[in-house]
Amino acid sequence: MIRLTGNELYKIFHKKILYIIVILAIGGTLFINITDKIISKNEYELETMANQNLLKIYEGEGDKTSPEYIDLKSSDEVLKIKKDKKVEPDSPLAYYIDTYVKGAYITYYSAGANPNYEINQEEAKSNLDDAIKRVDNFDWKYQINKDLEEYNAPDYCGDITDTKCEQIKQASIKAANYRLKHNIPYANNDASDVLMGYSTEYDQYLDVKDSNDDVLSYDKLYNKKQTEKSYKETEYLINNELIDNEYDNYNSGVELVEKFGHPSFFVIVALLALSASIVAEEFNKGTIKQLLVKPFARNRIIISKMLAVIITTVLLFFVLTISLTLINGAFRGDLNTLLKTDVIYNIKTNKVIEISYIKEALLSFVYALPQLVLLGIFTFAVSVLSTNTALSLGLGFGAYLSEEVFGILINKFNFLSYMPTVNYNLTPYMFGGMQTTKYLTLQKALLVDGISFVVLFILILIIFKKKDIKNQ
Repeated sequence: MIRLTGNELYKIFHKKILYIIVILAIGGTLFINITDKIISKNEYELETMANQNLLKIYEGEGDKTSPEYIDLKSSDEVLKIKKDKKVEPDSPLAYYIDTYVKGAYITYYSAGANPNYEINQEEAKSNLDDAIKRVDNFDWKYQINKDLEEYNAPDYCGDITDTKCEQIKQASIKAANYRLKHNIPYANNDASDVLMGYSTEYDQYLDVKDSNDDVLSYDKLYNKKQTEKSYKETEYLINNELIDNEYDNYNSGVELVEKFGHPSFFVIVALLALSASIVAEEFNKGTIKQLLVKPFARNRIIISKMLAVIITTVLLFFVLTISLTLINGAFRGDLNTLLKTDVIYNIKTNKVIEISYIKEALLSFVYALPQLVLLGIFTFAVSVLSTNTALSLGLGFGAYLSEEVFGILINKFNFLSYMPTVNYNLTPYMFGGMQTTKYLTLQKALLVDGISFVVLFILILIIFKKKDIKNQ
């Protein structure tokens, strides 16, 4: 069996399609990253051009009082400031200008367009001038301290004693103090976003935490568990002081886990192409006779071909996944996160765990492996039955695309939950995870995957064993 599999691997690695796929995947990733770099360097110019074109349209129509026009006019003003001050797009100063200065501009223009606006234009102009002055003397701590003053004000929750409001207020204070302690300003990055969302997540968590799981509909139970997951993970990050300024917009560790759990389109193409052609080509070229006259049982021959396809696909999967992650990380300067840990809330055990991104990625691969095996063996079965590469490839792609279609229709047609393609990727069930529909469960997925594999495997053995090669 080892010798047979080795021979099949030798044939596969001499196929040009493998190298074409690798070149396309790596070349495409390089092209996208280089293009992004070029665009990011000219981000303000491109935004200004787009804004100016839209402003001309609004001004040509004479509609200078609409919220859309005011928003565009305000955006144009802040773009001028950012270009003039050479502000980095993702910096705390850029966030301040986009949020507070733009807000002041919107108020100013709205007051000018509407005499009955909540404040007069003179007051709005004073607020705008003050906001612009802070650009030259930018202090990111100013706004956080200002927010803390607001949270600590006696009338923050109003005249009525509201226990929930007090709890949310304390969560907001906790996040603000964390920012000051760990030097995390308001900005457009993950560290800031996590802290910014903490009080909202806590608010949502308080709404669902006391509800009885046993009486909830599946949809409400799913939403409750996702709410708990979001809040518990953020709470763990804050309590264990794991959020720092290296929590950036891009995380190589997260990408690695995502790619290992969801095989890329290039890997799927390679899998289907090999599965569709490895047997059909033998029949179409007439080389099947030369193979079968050798002293090997037909079962061993066909199994060796299946093993060769799976081994090649897995090797290609690892090569492409790791290569593309490294390329993306190198361009975005975030490869160090590969060696860090992820924080995950296990819905079943109600516990938060820390796991390295590399370990989580490998675990994701194990949960995603049934997808590669079942897609490959299905396409392989069609190829053995029909000895037609095009038909096998077409049906293989059809099966791959059916996952999305069946997933949309499951709630309407419940029997679709027994289709292999909606059950073959098990990554949603990692760490006690749940599917969005009650009709899909881990137990059902394992049962469907197991039966599908056995049926297809036996079918392949039977068909190939009885295959007539006299006319080949």
